Amino acid sequence: MGDTAGINHDNLVRWFDGQVGGVDGGLEFHLITGGRSNLTFTVSDGHGRRWVLRRPPMGHVLATAHDMAREHRIISALADSGVPVPSIVGLCEDEEVNGAPFYVMDFVPGLVVRDVAIAEGVPVEVRRRMGESLVEVLARLHAVDLDAVGLSGLGRHDGYIERQLKRWRTQFVDATTREIPRVLEVHDLLAARVPTQQGVGIVHGDYRLDNCMMSADGEVAAVLDWELCTLGDVLADVAGMGPLMMGVTVMALQVGGIVASPIAGAWSDRAGRRPVVLAGLSASTVLIFVLTVIHNDILFIAGVSVLGFVMYAARPVIHSWMMDLAPAKVAASATSVMFGVQSMFVAIIVTVGGAAADRWGLGVVFYLLAASMLIANVLVYLMPHHEPGQGAAE
Repeated sequence: MGDTAGINHDNLVRWFDGQVGGVDGGLEFHLITGGRSNLTFTVSDGHGRRWVLRRPPMGHVLATAHDMAREHRIISALADSGVPVPSIVGLCEDEEVNGAPFYVMDFVPGLVVRDVAIAEGVPVEVRRRMGESLVEVLARLHAVDLDAVGLSGLGRHDGYIERQLKRWRTQFVDATTREIPRVLEVHDLLAARVPTQQGVGIVHGDYRLDNCMMSADGEVAAVLDWELCTLGDVLADVAGMGPLMMGVTVMALQVGGIVASPIAGAWSDRAGRRPVVLAGLSASTVLIFVLTVIHNDILFIAGVSVLGFVMYAARPVIHSWMMDLAPAKVAASATSVMFGVQSMFVAIIVTVGGAAADRWGLGVVFYLLAASMLIANVLVYLMPHHEPGQGAAE
């Protein structure tokens, strides 16, 4: 049988024969992923047994990159940690066998969601569970006791972001063959704005949906691709999941609003618009301040859900109040104008807030929002009193 690129078939059959209790006949190798990343192959024999082989890419390999022994060490250490990883078959560092070091692990059946087309074939409830499981497994990884699993010596415990920036710069300079504008400027910009590290844990380095094998019921069956794993600030993994975390946070905000609106509407019909609006705006002000000091992801999402509850509780009552106060003939027009002004304000605040966050940090944006809420409280307090059911003057 001819060799597949990156595979010495005969040598690997002999190696597998000594690792898996014998191989009858040949083995079949199929490339899963290739290119500049580590090469990953499925391996199967004539009896339906399947494994996965990982080796460095062909050709020139950057120093410190594509360390098979390191990946093997990490996956082996996490075997009983609660983080789902494949079982390890063995590591071979003898380059005479396959031209480069490699390791082999058991094949884990499941689905890798790489694109929208694959995701659309998964039921919505399973997709929802996938998102939840992805977050839960990441939390378990970050909670792993380094000493208990023997990974405390995997790398330095401090200066994670500085180390990453230095390594990326070195690798870029060593690998580039042409002038690429502004890359080093971006490095210098990031290096001048390194945040304070918050603790130390296992950082996967490339944690996302398509680097996990998902089961049919939406659970993470195995976390894959550990080549960038090290020790450092685990918030880096959370930042890498930005779109997912943003989606979960926005969903929490909306869920709070769905629950709050009918409750607030019924309350305002009995108690009046003013107390409900004041309560919603006051609570929003306090919650926005509180969110600036929360660093736990779960608590932050819970706080955003409560914020959504109180903010969306006030909004429909404000609209009702506008219709109560405006003359009946123009009540709808007045409410429409208010909607238009709100939309314009949102468009402005999102743009200005994004620019402010880039320049001074997200905390500044929260403080500005809280200040705007305080101003709104004062304006509401100064508005005319009006009880439900009184009607507006024609």
